[in-house]
Amino acid sequence: MNNKFKKKEKINYKKERAILSDVLPYEVPAIFSNRYFYRFLVKNEIEIIDKEVKYDISIDSIQEILKLIFDVSIDSTSNKATFTKKERNIPFVFKIAHKKNDYRALSIMHPFNQVNVVSFYENFSESIKYFSNQSEFSIRKPFKVAKNRFLNDYLRQNKKKSDELPTKIELHNKDEEHLKSFFTYKEYSNIHGFFESYDFQRSEKKFNKLYKIDINKCFDSIYTHTIAWALLNKSIVKDNLNSTLDSTFAGQFDKLMQNMNYGETNGILIGAEVSRIFAEVILQKVDTNVQKELLFRLDRPIKHKTDYQIYRYVDDYFIFYDNDDVKDTILETFKHKLKEYNLHISETKSMEFTKPIITDLTIAKIKITELINENFNYSVVDNAEDENKRTWDLSLKSKDLITKFKIIVKETNIEYKDILNYTIAVIEKRFIKIQKKFEKEQYKVLYINKLTSYIIQMLDTVFFLYSVSPRVTSTIKVVSIISKLLEFIKNDVTNENGLHNYQKELIYKKVYDEIFQILTKNKFREFTQNETLYLLLTLNELGKNYRLDSKFLLDYFFSDNIKLNYFVITTLLYYIKKIKRYDDIYQKLLIEILNKFKRYNKDNLKKSTEHILLLLDLMTCPYIETDYKKELLVIYGITDVITQDEIIKFSINQQYWFIKWKDFKLADEIEMKKSQEVYS
Repeated sequence: MNNKFKKKEKINYKKERAILSDVLPYEVPAIFSNRYFYRFLVKNEIEIIDKEVKYDISIDSIQEILKLIFDVSIDSTSNKATFTKKERNIPFVFKIAHKKNDYRALSIMHPFNQVNVVSFYENFSESIKYFSNQSEFSIRKPFKVAKNRFLNDYLRQNKKKSDELPTKIELHNKDEEHLKSFFTYKEYSNIHGFFESYDFQRSEKKFNKLYKIDINKCFDSIYTHTIAWALLNKSIVKDNLNSTLDSTFAGQFDKLMQNMNYGETNGILIGAEVSRIFAEVILQKVDTNVQKELLFRLDRPIKHKTDYQIYRYVDDYFIFYDNDDVKDTILETFKHKLKEYNLHISETKSMEFTKPIITDLTIAKIKITELINENFNYSVVDNAEDENKRTWDLSLKSKDLITKFKIIVKETNIEYKDILNYTIAVIEKRFIKIQKKFEKEQYKVLYINKLTSYIIQMLDTVFFLYSVSPRVTSTIKVVSIISKLLEFIKNDVTNENGLHNYQKELIYKKVYDEIFQILTKNKFREFTQNETLYLLLTLNELGKNYRLDSKFLLDYFFSDNIKLNYFVITTLLYYIKKIKRYDDIYQKLLIEILNKFKRYNKDNLKKSTEHILLLLDLMTCPYIETDYKKELLVIYGITDVITQDEIIKFSINQQYWFIKWKDFKLADEIEMKKSQEVYS
């Protein structure tokens, strides 16, 4: 869509906006965000300069909060605090379902290290841009510091406050909508945009074959010191590892990645954009090394864009070529150059394509789009006798659609997980279109039965597709449809021509039954926790008549000796609140929280990201008594009653730290969440 149809405005965020965009994984629960931590930093003028925390000394009780979060000693005569510990902290690692019976470990860095990212970006944004633009292969790289944002129409229509509005991950000379990012990105914000691009089609015209490779466990395999190898001479780096290199861009980036991962040099945190930038800088050097070696071969130079064309999206390579010997030489060169950085090609994921160059996934997408357009259709026909009345033709048979969907999956030889997100997104787009048409319809009462039946069939379809292969990203897309549906129903209450109460209850019950069935079928496991939490937040939107049974929650969350992590504790606490029927769960949860803090090594409590996030959020939680909050502070060695009161009071005035305990709007949060997808 052309920019003139979108509202574009200057970004007023300060340098701290990196906290909003570049330090968190996408897959965190919707109830969690860095929005309020960002406000805390800006309001109190908190920044890290030359190994000191600077802050607004006029803010009451700010010193005690800084001691708690950053573990600093305070000089009461100035607005600076000095570190009392090393900058290395323990990240909060949580697992999400990835492949069948497998998981992916994602991480959240400590608030201290998040602020360090802000300082690093401020000092080295020009270096990041420079070293991210050396390779001709890369198609997703930082290009400029973002200057503008494109407001989300859905949230703007819901009259969200301007400081709550998401912004766009800036795509240079593009205006596809995404959430905020510190940098603009060139060329593509997601891999699917590349598949449908002119670049892809032009390369297919020029070359007959395509070979796809990727790097095996790229982020897990990166050795942090290789950032210096990539930017400086490797032998010089090895001879001067702990000397003058520390002050360079490479040395500082190396140190930043180590500190957020508790000093680890093997592997980097997965999920944060800053990690992708770190990998990008290293792979840029690999790219240029490969291109040079191919060009200056003694027997026969192999020229980029003449003998071959390579595109790299993060750690995925797409090699267009004609001659198999050229391809084999390119692969051998890549293996050699990657090995210099302790990286390797994933042999099991390599794929070869010949003309017509089209993947099974692309074929499946085209067929599924046609299937949905055919089945999720509607028409509005004017009434010849009364121009103010129209006839709605609206129908959907989930059974038929599901059968045809399974046939497409079988025929194209793809997996459910590969097409699920796309399918649900297309269904949502069709539903929103129908919803908007219905909202404008004057005589709704004539068509509400058809609409109700349509919604039930749509939910039946969506939940069947989702239940086959639940993932966090697909859960978010399912919850997106439901949250918009629930908003539509709730907003319709004031319209006397809208849905009848029994029809609304029919839809509510359908949502409840489907979610309950999924929870019952999929046992609570360590790497499916976040999927469960999104479904729990959705059930909360249905109201008190559709709350889960206390015994079910107890059996679900407190069996099999699975330790509840920070996300589970806070989301479950948000769901049960202090509702009387959940008193047994509430008491059990309080014991679990205390044990979580008491069991942990006291020397590492302030270093632990999970524990400091949980502690801060419990300070603002309206469902936790003050005495209990003080008991937690005692575990941190804060025994002075006045200091305890100051911390609790400051937190309450802060309103929230990371978990939004009240005034939570699922539809809005999910819309911001969906717009944050920048890596696929």
